[in-house]
Amino acid sequence: MLITSKDFENGTINFQQAKYISIIDHQEINKRSKVDYGDVLMSMIGGNIGKSLIIKTYQKFSIKNVALFKANNDLELSSLLLYYLSSGLLDIQISLKNRGGAQGFLSLNDIRNLVFFKIPDFERKKNVDYLDRKTSDIDQQKAKIKEAIELLKEYRTSLITNAVTGKIDVRQVAIP
Repeated sequence: MLITSKDFENGTINFQQAKYISIIDHQEINKRSKVDYGDVLMSMIGGNIGKSLIIKTYQKFSIKNVALFKANNDLELSSLLLYYLSSGLLDIQISLKNRGGAQGFLSLNDIRNLVFFKIPDFERKKNVDYLDRKTSDIDQQKAKIKEAIELLKEYRTSLITNAVTGKIDVRQVAIP
């Protein structure tokens, strides 16, 4: 299978739409970019440049127009890299390299020249744990807000239905 950033979906790879390639093509691609569990992929082309994910599958596949960051089975490093790539700092670097063409593109040379922060190994775990906790808190708050919005939509629909069917009298309601 050949994976491009079009196959990135909600932080994972959607293999359903992937294109199939020959075994020979797969072997040739893997000579220069073999993807392993825990590695990080990042889109290099189009409107979703920088969209990234951590590989959490052992399924074999090849990549195209996707940057590969090798993590050597270091999941803390993968997580830290993913947080960095989604932090906005990457966006700033990409905008500085913008070529002004119709479709954005990062070359391998551009990627090699990205500036990353070097964090000592002993601090990496603390940073990843902190970011994991904060991200989880934010995700929980987003879920609660989404649930509240859906509930308010239901209340609104119910209110409109009750007003239209005459179950409630809205003739005396003052409109501000």
